[in-house]
Amino acid sequence: MRSIRRIGVLAAVLPIVLPAVAALIPDAHAGPPISNAGSRTSSQFSSSPWATDSARWAVPPSGVVPDLVTGGPSVILVAFGAEGRCVTSSGTGACEVAIEVGGQQTRPRTVKDGPDTVWRGNEWKSRVLSRTVCVPYQESPRDLGVRVLARSSDGARFELRNRRLKVERRAPVAEDGCS
Repeated sequence: MRSIRRIGVLAAVLPIVLPAVAALIPDAHAGPPISNAGSRTSSQFSSSPWATDSARWAVPPSGVVPDLVTGGPSVILVAFGAEGRCVTSSGTGACEVAIEVGGQQTRPRTVKDGPDTVWRGNEWKSRVLSRTVCVPYQESPRDLGVRVLARSSDGARFELRNRRLKVERRAPVAEDGCS
């Protein structure tokens, strides 16, 4: 009789628990998640070359850090660094990188849906991009996952190597400029 009750309880709980657990499991290409509590840091590095010739935003490998948060307030500190070049026959193309937190592009940026930084020229150049995002208190869970986006202009090939993405989520302090 106890077994039948346990099976009934399990059958009632599974439809509720499984979707919640599945939502917390990151995609296969995603990096390790940041925990829901306190100050957490995630860092990823990839020396493998990656390239795109698409004018649409694409996510390079090691360019995703999932984070599902309840509460707050929080500050998200994002640092992305890479060596890159924008290969074109004319040398006039532009290749761009942008950072998203929770599906929204970070600021500052020059135009809506525009880049955070631009590579030009066939020579390898190193860039480091830092962004701070202030997040107010919210009782319900929200996605604060970080994604690096890259794209190239028509006729250009954007090549990246030695990519590093570091994401820190913590309580805000006065120096962050969050009020």
